Amino acid sequence: MWFWYNLIIGNNDCHSKNLAFVQSNGGLRLSPFYDLLSTSIYKEITPKFSYNIGGIYLWHKIQNKHLVNLAKEIGISEVTIKNPANKLFKEIDKYLITTIQEFESRFVGIKTARTIEKEIKKRMRYFRDKFSLD
Repeated sequence: MWFWYNLIIGNNDCHSKNLAFVQSNGGLRLSPFYDLLSTSIYKEITPKFSYNIGGIYLWHKIQNKHLVNLAKEIGISEVTIKNPANKLFKEIDKYLITTIQEFESRFVGIKTARTIEKEIKKRMRYFRDKFSLD
């Protein structure tokens, strides 16, 4: 889910130092995600993803073969890498508009939310078309 979320929002700075674990009585678990922001809306920041996806660093160049290569590299199936995208896309479809509206009501005159919304919609359209995702 972290992988797809970062791809969709345009967080090109999503690297492994943005993942952490928490030790509790129940054992070791993944901590809540952090440092989740859309860097792609800032044109002075590199458009390259922080790591390669099956050999590709630019989201709009990713083909099915790159996801297959990534899945093989990390030892999971192609289905396992694509399924979280379907779930995430449904959640984004459900909440994106109300989230943007809430942001705009709290921060009147700030256009950043609409810029991020356009970026998210553009990326979701690409991945839905390219990979036949829901």
